[in-house]
Amino acid sequence: MHLLLQILAAVLVMILVYQDFKYRAVYWILFPILAFLLVLAEAIDGKVYLLASNFGINLLYLIIVYSLVTIYFSFKRRKLINLAHNLIGAGDLLFFLIVAMCFSPVNFILFFNVSLVSVFLLVLILPRLSNSIPLAGLQGVLLILIGILSQMYNLPMNEEWLLYFMQQ
Repeated sequence: MHLLLQILAAVLVMILVYQDFKYRAVYWILFPILAFLLVLAEAIDGKVYLLASNFGINLLYLIIVYSLVTIYFSFKRRKLINLAHNLIGAGDLLFFLIVAMCFSPVNFILFFNVSLVSVFLLVLILPRLSNSIPLAGLQGVLLILIGILSQMYNLPMNEEWLLYFMQQ
């Protein structure tokens, strides 16, 4: 059952990736369905408390990063900037919340930072992406790859295996 839920979640992430690349927008309904599948998978494993605590810590990290980026751009432009209006899409923010449910705090911070740096480097290599970056789509591709690695090596994403894997 857990594997079936993961496959369904991966299919939804693939749909999200496709929509983000093709239309630079995604259907909002994907996010609550993904969240439901993730919570259900953890409930079946009896790890809802772990999911909740990891999500809380990861959400705090997102709030800190979002606040610092808001402060940076507000000082840079000498007026208060709302990142969600011009600089980052609502779908990207919702995807951050979904990803925050997938990982332990250490793995989330690694995923979040490595994926943002990877997207930045990709935009430098492919300048045609710079007008409207499919951030959720690109991070979704990386999330699927990590999910495949997680299944291949039987390593749960809510533990610090990604850190261990990167150190090898």
